[in-house]
Amino acid sequence: MNFTGVFAIATTPFTDSGSLDLEALGKKTEFLIKCGVEAIVPTGSVGECSALTDDERVEVWSAVKEAAQGRVGVIASTIHTATGHAIRLSLEAERLGLDGIMNMPPYYWALTDDAYLAHFQQLSAACSLPIMMYNNVNVTRVDMSPELIDRIADVPNVQAIKETTPRLLKLEQVLDRAGDRIAVLNGMSVFHEPYAAMMGCPGMVDPFANFLGPTTSRIWRLSKQGDYEGALDLKRKAVSPITNFLFGMRSVPDIIAAYKYVERSLGLLPCARCRPPIFDISDAEKAELDRLLEQTEPYRLTV
Repeated sequence: MNFTGVFAIATTPFTDSGSLDLEALGKKTEFLIKCGVEAIVPTGSVGECSALTDDERVEVWSAVKEAAQGRVGVIASTIHTATGHAIRLSLEAERLGLDGIMNMPPYYWALTDDAYLAHFQQLSAACSLPIMMYNNVNVTRVDMSPELIDRIADVPNVQAIKETTPRLLKLEQVLDRAGDRIAVLNGMSVFHEPYAAMMGCPGMVDPFANFLGPTTSRIWRLSKQGDYEGALDLKRKAVSPITNFLFGMRSVPDIIAAYKYVERSLGLLPCARCRPPIFDISDAEKAELDRLLEQTEPYRLTV
C-alpha cells in the first residue's frame, strides 16, 4: 500500500429504517473515486463504527471493495475497545483482500505507552496487512506522544499514521521522529493544508471528501505542487466557511450528523439518517449550512 495522496474517511449510508444502504454506498464509492482520492477508509469514527455490528462492518468493506474494482485502495477501520476484537476484525479485512487497516489503541481505557505498543505488536503479529495507526485524543483520551509514535513505527506492518493533532508543532515533531520510517499523514484534512504538505506530509486524511471531495482533493494537489497561494485561496473561498462552522459545533456526533445533512442537500445521499446516539442537528444549524453552501457554491469544484 502506497500511503500518499488523499485518504477519504467515508460516512456509512443508512435507509430511513436504519439499515445499511449498500446501493448508496456504491454510489458514494464512485463519487469518491471521481474526486481523485487514492484510498477510501470505511467504518471509521465518521463511519459510525461504534454503531455497526461486526457483520455490518464486513458488509460495508465488501461493498466498497466491489464498487472500487481495484481503482483505489480500500483500508478497513478495525478500531475497537479490545485488542482481541480488533485483531478478529483485521483478519476479516485480510480475508477479504483489502489493502490495509486503520487502527487505534483500544479506546475504552486511557492506556499506558507500553500498552499502546503491545496492542500494535499483537495486531501486527496476527495480521499481515499494512497498518495505519490512528492518533485521536478525542476518542482515546490519550494523545500519543512523538516518542511513543517513534517506538510504534518500528513495529512490522505499521506503515503510516493518521495524526489528528490540531497542533502543527506536534505534527512536525512526529515527522522528525518517525517520518523516515512511516508515512505521517495529515489527519486534520484541509485545516492543516497547505502547511502539512510544506512540512513533508505525503498524504491527507479527509472526512470532508464525502461532500467537498472535488475541492479538497484539488487543494491537496495544489499544496503538493507548491502552489500554496492557490491552495489557500481555494480553501478560504470554497471550504473554510463550511469546515470552520462544522468544527465549531457542540460535539463530534453533531458534526457527523451535519456531514450527512450536507451530503443529502447536495444530492450525494438519499437519506441523512444516523444511528443513535447520533441524532439530527437543529433547524438553525441546517439553515446556516444551507447559507454557507450557497455562499461557497461559485467556488466549489464538481465531478
